[in-house]
Amino acid sequence: MTNTVWIWIIAIAAIAAELIFYLVQKKKQDRLSEKAMDLVMHGNLDELDQLVDSPEMQKSFPLYNRLYLKLNASIMRGNLKKTDELFEEIGRTNMTDQQKAAYAMMGFQYYLPLERKEECGQYKVMLDTMKGNEAMKKYADQAFGIVYDGQTDSLEALLKKNQTANPAQKAINEFLIAKTYENLGDRDNALKYH
Repeated sequence: MTNTVWIWIIAIAAIAAELIFYLVQKKKQDRLSEKAMDLVMHGNLDELDQLVDSPEMQKSFPLYNRLYLKLNASIMRGNLKKTDELFEEIGRTNMTDQQKAAYAMMGFQYYLPLERKEECGQYKVMLDTMKGNEAMKKYADQAFGIVYDGQTDSLEALLKKNQTANPAQKAINEFLIAKTYENLGDRDNALKYH
């Protein structure tokens, strides 16, 4: 056989080996992701922490993904100090544009009901400076305006959207509806949505 044939054989073998490695790695990631989501769904947060810190997880997932799981667990625990630390730590990681958008929205959503205007505002600025994500920006402007600036002009639209919203969106809408009624001085209607 000529050198050219050997080079082609070696190249094909290398590509096949890389493909096999990728498929094995992908299967491992899928298994770990499924296990992590199961632990979150069942509230097994200590086990989740152990999984996230495991060598297998550290080899399979980038730092951002592991920290994001820890952040969710910290929020579920209600650990404000640890959650603040994790938001800061994630902010120092290299993120894709999609990860930055998810991170910024998570920070905005987390700090909004806590009425921590400075922190919430930082994440809103982050959202505002991103390209695209117009629906997120519109929501952030509306929510920030209601909670921190006392805006009331979105009430009718929120009430209408709430009629067809899914449960997660309904919870967000009802928080904003209650705040809007508070801004209007209508305590009775605000209590209906708390």
